[in-house]
Amino acid sequence: MSAEEQLDPEEWLELGDRLANDDPQRSLLAYQQAAEQGGYWLTYGNALSNSGKIAEAVQAYTLALADDPAIAHRNLGIVYHDDLEDMALAEQHFRQAVEAGDEVSSRLLGEVLVDQDRPQEAIELLESARAGGDPRALVSLGWAYKMTGHLPEAEAAFRAAHDMDLDEETVLYLGNLLQELGRLDEAAALYEQALRAGNDAVLVNLGNVRSEQGRPHEAIAFYREAIASGDNDGWNNLGHTLQHLGHLEEAREAYTTGAELGDTLAAANLRALNEPGHR
Repeated sequence: MSAEEQLDPEEWLELGDRLANDDPQRSLLAYQQAAEQGGYWLTYGNALSNSGKIAEAVQAYTLALADDPAIAHRNLGIVYHDDLEDMALAEQHFRQAVEAGDEVSSRLLGEVLVDQDRPQEAIELLESARAGGDPRALVSLGWAYKMTGHLPEAEAAFRAAHDMDLDEETVLYLGNLLQELGRLDEAAALYEQALRAGNDAVLVNLGNVRSEQGRPHEAIAFYREAIASGDNDGWNNLGHTLQHLGHLEEAREAYTTGAELGDTLAAANLRALNEPGHR
């Protein structure tokens, strides 16, 4: 009998951890032994999921339901949502996880409902997740409130997410809302603060604000800077502003580049510009 054959479940688990980076195949076999001998189906399911073995991961998580239904349902929901893109089964498992007492799944279920354009159902779940100390619920909560027309609540949620620096995109969500509310100076100040902090993702948005404020030459400068930073969304906006200023050939060049990069809006604007009345 080899030394490995004499391992107990916890030792198999430790072996799986040690081999995870250097020998992932043997690591999976070790986790499988830990699961079969000691019931570590969640750990085995996680390893399978991380290895792209999604069908096997679903089987492992299903076997874990008897011992840890909350986490097993949550992980099944994540797999069905992220990997299998089955929103109905994802929702079903997240609901069962919530019923089993998993607070994280309140946020995950709320996010699924927002993605399915069911924001009113999502709000209670996301508020519960926020009250339970999960700050990641704030962004989806902001979207849910925005989708239902509760704009002050949406602003509060987006602002809280931005203040906590949850991710680079929260400044865009808050800034876009401020733009929609007509508070252009506040939006510009927000974007400029983010730009000073090194967030180039706001350049197109800052250009949009300057365009709305009647400052097209500043807008063009920001669009060009966005393009230089690798943001191809700037081409269409650049073309639109140049067209508005009457620089039709430059606008045509900008739209053409955007269209070649796959921007369907730039392609549509190029077709419109090429109609006889604009030549």
